[in-house]
Amino acid sequence: MNKRKYLFFANSATDAVIIDASKVRDLQITAASGSAKISVNYSTDAGGDGSVLLDTTDSYAAARDIQRLISHSSDSVITIADDVNSSYVNGVSACGTITHS
Repeated sequence: MNKRKYLFFANSATDAVIIDASKVRDLQITAASGSAKISVNYSTDAGGDGSVLLDTTDSYAAARDIQRLISHSSDSVITIADDVNSSYVNGVSACGTITHS
């Protein structure tokens, strides 16, 4: 039986989001001024859209690690980027803008 998984992102103590991993639509890798970023785009239960912009040191490693954790982690809540506690998956260096629906 597969258990549900949730992705946790926080860029401050007052701005955070937990996303149902099954609602992630795509991971969009972009580069701007030599700084690679990943946008985690997702759908909400209310029919809206949201996104989380991540700063990365290696966008491909980060995207692969996020996918691996969604597929294989035994944890229900997976921390992807937490600026409050300085906790990040491989390749992610900071949680940027969180756009709530």
